Amino acid sequence: MSPDGGSGSRAPILAVSHARKTYGPVVALEGVSLTVGEGEFVTLLGPSGSGKTTLLKAIAGFEEIDDGRIELAGQDITDMPPARRGIGMVFQNYALFPHLTVARNIAFPLEMRGVARAEIDRRVEEILRLVELEGYGARLPRQLSGGQQQRVALARATVFNPRLLLLDEPFSALDRKLRESMQVELRHLQQRLGLTTVFVTHDQEEALLLSDRIAVMNHGRIEQLGHPAAIYDHPASRFVAGFVGEANMLRGHVAGSRGGHAEVALDSGDRLAVDLPPAARGAGDLQLVLRPERIRWLDDAAQADNAFPAVLVEHLYLGQNSKYRVRLASGLELTLRTQGEGEPLAAGTERLVGWDARDIRGVPCS
Repeated sequence: MSPDGGSGSRAPILAVSHARKTYGPVVALEGVSLTVGEGEFVTLLGPSGSGKTTLLKAIAGFEEIDDGRIELAGQDITDMPPARRGIGMVFQNYALFPHLTVARNIAFPLEMRGVARAEIDRRVEEILRLVELEGYGARLPRQLSGGQQQRVALARATVFNPRLLLLDEPFSALDRKLRESMQVELRHLQQRLGLTTVFVTHDQEEALLLSDRIAVMNHGRIEQLGHPAAIYDHPASRFVAGFVGEANMLRGHVAGSRGGHAEVALDSGDRLAVDLPPAARGAGDLQLVLRPERIRWLDDAAQADNAFPAVLVEHLYLGQNSKYRVRLASGLELTLRTQGEGEPLAAGTERLVGWDARDIRGVPCS
């Protein structure tokens, strides 16, 4: 895939062009364009009201767009009824038929397409093996756990070999451990079947784990589209930086240079060495992003391009890592994370903290 967030060499399966949708005075989609390549897993990530579910429903045919165009495998499906689009969908509440057995639930889309009974039976058995539910065909949905119901919903959405699979926050009702297990199962199934997939979530970690690319949405627009690492390490806006992962947001302006780096004077009065592209060095006000895991404890100032004495304000133990809140002499407070249990530091402890010039990113102030 191309570094600019495009689908690269993958043949495009889904193409949304300038989609616009309003509900009275509320603009749900504002000229959204998105291309998804064959076999690609793209996540629509954003907070409530960002437009991600509206976009998914428009692709599925459950919402009519006011303007724009939607194509699937080169065919214009903008005005096509949902049942004719050849799209599989898994809903947040699974939407299983409670009076039908697991096998009958999975067989339903094949029956609607007039597939022969022998072929239906073969495909149902095959997909039950894929989702590890062999022997469950005669059970009713109420006799299954939440994770098992989710597998049935996935099986039903994929048994007819859809050209596109859509998933609307399918794991939100599961507990954390089961959700993490289902995430891995979904990714393995998607890769085994080569399913082109569009996934909706508000969970940043879920998006980073599952996706080939992430489209970060806000106020009906895609603010950034790219690989998970690019979204996290090179956010295109203040919103993306703050929504995807935790970030220390710092504001300042370029005041000169230091050791081959730009020197940025923060509003707090602190001065930082920052790697900035030449075009950004004369940009006036700057918004800087410093991820908590990039800050580290130092033994001496020579260990980092930026080093500051700090006082520990708070230590939170989070199991796999520890989070600290520290205050610099200027009064600026920063959050840092370390792997493992962390040092047993008491509030008021004075330590040196720092980071390198390459670890801090500039984003537009607006």
